[in-house]
Amino acid sequence: MIQTFLTHKDIVDEQPSLQERLQQGQISFTDIIAKSYSELLLDIKNKGYNLRKLGIPLVLLDTTTIIPTNTENTYTSEASAEDFVNVGRVVVELNSKVVDNGFTIQGSDDKVSWTNVATLNLVSLGTHSVLLNDFYRFYRVIISDIAGTSSPLVVPNCKVTIIETLYFYLHLYKTVANIYSTLGRRVSDFWEAKMVEYIGKYNYLLNAGLFIVDIDDDKMLNEADSKIDSRIISIRL
Repeated sequence: MIQTFLTHKDIVDEQPSLQERLQQGQISFTDIIAKSYSELLLDIKNKGYNLRKLGIPLVLLDTTTIIPTNTENTYTSEASAEDFVNVGRVVVELNSKVVDNGFTIQGSDDKVSWTNVATLNLVSLGTHSVLLNDFYRFYRVIISDIAGTSSPLVVPNCKVTIIETLYFYLHLYKTVANIYSTLGRRVSDFWEAKMVEYIGKYNYLLNAGLFIVDIDDDKMLNEADSKIDSRIISIRL
């Protein structure tokens, strides 16, 4: 199932001036984010896709189902399954912790030589994410204690995945367009121009983006899935 993990911060990072456009009683754009997500799913469904077979994440670690044992000052996960589709957004869902944790994402093409590709130092619970700029066949995560006071390390309750960026940007553009649509109603004014700009970005990506389908419905994206252009076969799913 498609998840984007879009937040209010992502909206403001995209268009900083929107922080000053919260309406009376609003503390964030959470309600518009939720509305836009529902509209996004409907748009994709109406293109003929099976939503269940889209947006399959690459899982690096899930301590809600497997609690790793650890006797060191850091914890290193096993190598992930192979990334056939260039997933690009690391998401850490941090549910509980004993100390503030650092999450270092490493990539490798041979499971022998590893390169740091992203780091998140997390002091608060919740969902955190970062974009990758380097892509590898396999990934793993190293968890540490930022302060270096926990020995052995108490591994936090967390889930670390890497998701496709396509859905994140579709959700972002749809949400920003919807926000601008609430700010102005006059033809050719600034807010309407921004709304039209983001509707254009959304529609272009919706029509030009490649939607990778989990053809065999096994909750993993394999090489066979990645070689099929789902834009051609979407009407059959």
